[in-house]
Amino acid sequence: PTSLPARHPPRATRARPVRHHPRGTPARHPPSPPRACPTQDPVPDDTKGEEQSAETTGGVVVRTEQQQHQQEQHPEDATKVKEGPSEQLSSDESDALRARGNAAYQAGNLDEAREIYTHAISLDPSGASAHLLHSNLSAVYASLKDWKNSLLHAKRCVDVDHNFSKGWSRIGTAHANMSQPALALQAFRTCLRLDPGNAHAAQAVTSLERQLPPGSAGPPAVPPPAPSVAAVAAARPA
Repeated sequence: PTSLPARHPPRATRARPVRHHPRGTPARHPPSPPRACPTQDPVPDDTKGEEQSAETTGGVVVRTEQQQHQQEQHPEDATKVKEGPSEQLSSDESDALRARGNAAYQAGNLDEAREIYTHAISLDPSGASAHLLHSNLSAVYASLKDWKNSLLHAKRCVDVDHNFSKGWSRIGTAHANMSQPALALQAFRTCLRLDPGNAHAAQAVTSLERQLPPGSAGPPAVPPPAPSVAAVAAARPA
């Protein structure tokens, strides 16, 4: 019979060696794509604000069509377009601050009242209520016996509104307490001329006139009325 070839046992499949990493050494993985730094501030979406405010691009201010039209119509307001809204107080805001100062003053909180009045003046130094704020601040300093600052703000009060009689009364009070009776009498006379029914000014004038020789205080501080147009024309050289 034909001899059969000898059978060999099947080859054993070689097992791939398992690589063991030393302890503490992490296995290597393919590099992952870079991530954004979590501490970086996100870029805000300002697209909605482009219609309402000026944006900056490369340091150049870009104005909207509405702002450009406003600048062309009102060239004197060009600075306001650049700088944004002003901090100027409205009439209601100024009155609210003044009311807070008045409440603090009436409660005897003079330092608080002084801070409120000073803050209101700094926000709107030439507003409609500026003379009232300076007058009230003068009263606060008078209560603190700080006659120098009381006189300062009383003068600023009448600089804003020359015909505000209470400002002249405060000037007179400050001068009287600074041993300047002639200047005090002049200020009280001005107050009385603007407000003939002011009993405090009338009493002060009577008292100061007794202390001073007649005519030593001079005329009231209110300037004479402006000359008429005809008088000015007549005074011009031909």
